[in-house]
Amino acid sequence: MISEVLDCVCGSEAEIEPCLGPILAARLDAIDQRIHELQCTRCSLAALAAATEGRQLA
Repeated sequence: MISEVLDCVCGSEAEIEPCLGPILAARLDAIDQRIHELQCTRCSLAALAAATEGRQLA
Protein backbone atom coordinates (compact mmCIF):
# COMPACT_ATOMS: atom_id res chain seq x y z
CA MET A 1 0.00 0.00 0.00
CA ILE A 2 2.85 2.37 0.77
CA SER A 3 4.16 2.19 -2.79
CA GLU A 4 0.67 2.88 -4.15
CA VAL A 5 0.33 5.93 -1.92
CA LEU A 6 3.80 7.17 -2.80
CA ASP A 7 2.93 6.90 -6.50
CA CYS A 8 0.10 9.39 -5.89
CA VAL A 9 2.11 11.94 -3.91
CA CYS A 10 4.21 14.53 -5.67
CA GLY A 11 6.34 16.84 -3.58
CA SER A 12 4.83 18.15 -0.38
CA GLU A 13 1.66 17.02 1.41
CA ALA A 14 -0.31 19.61 -0.55
CA GLU A 15 0.48 17.93 -3.86
CA ILE A 16 -1.58 14.75 -3.69
CA GLU A 17 -2.77 13.29 -6.98
CA PRO A 18 -6.45 12.33 -7.46
CA CYS A 19 -5.43 8.66 -7.82
CA LEU A 20 -5.02 8.48 -4.04
CA GLY A 21 -8.77 8.76 -3.35
CA PRO A 22 -9.79 5.32 -4.62
CA ILE A 23 -6.79 3.69 -2.95
CA LEU A 24 -7.70 5.15 0.43
CA ALA A 25 -11.40 4.38 -0.04
CA ALA A 26 -10.62 0.74 -0.81
CA ARG A 27 -8.36 0.45 2.22
CA LEU A 28 -11.00 2.02 4.47
CA ASP A 29 -13.60 -0.42 3.13
CA ALA A 30 -11.29 -3.35 3.88
CA ILE A 31 -10.69 -2.06 7.41
CA ASP A 32 -14.43 -1.55 7.97
CA GLN A 33 -15.09 -5.12 6.81
CA ARG A 34 -12.44 -6.48 9.17
CA ILE A 35 -13.89 -4.48 12.06
CA HIS A 36 -17.33 -5.93 11.29
CA GLU A 37 -15.91 -9.46 11.21
CA LEU A 38 -14.11 -8.93 14.50
CA GLN A 39 -17.26 -7.53 16.13
CA CYS A 40 -19.23 -10.57 15.01
CA THR A 41 -16.55 -12.89 16.33
CA ARG A 42 -16.47 -11.02 19.64
CA CYS A 43 -20.23 -11.22 19.96
CA SER A 44 -20.18 -14.97 19.32
CA LEU A 45 -17.40 -15.52 21.84
CA ALA A 46 -19.15 -13.37 24.45
CA ALA A 47 -22.35 -15.36 24.00
CA LEU A 48 -20.44 -18.62 24.32
CA ALA A 49 -18.66 -17.36 27.43
CA ALA A 50 -21.97 -16.27 28.96
CA ALA A 51 -23.52 -19.64 28.22
CA THR A 52 -20.52 -21.40 29.75
CA GLU A 53 -20.70 -19.25 32.87
CA GLY A 54 -24.42 -19.97 33.17
CA ARG A 55 -23.74 -23.71 33.13
CA GLN A 56 -21.03 -23.39 35.77
CA LEU A 57 -23.37 -21.49 38.10
CA ALA A 58 -26.15 -24.06 37.83
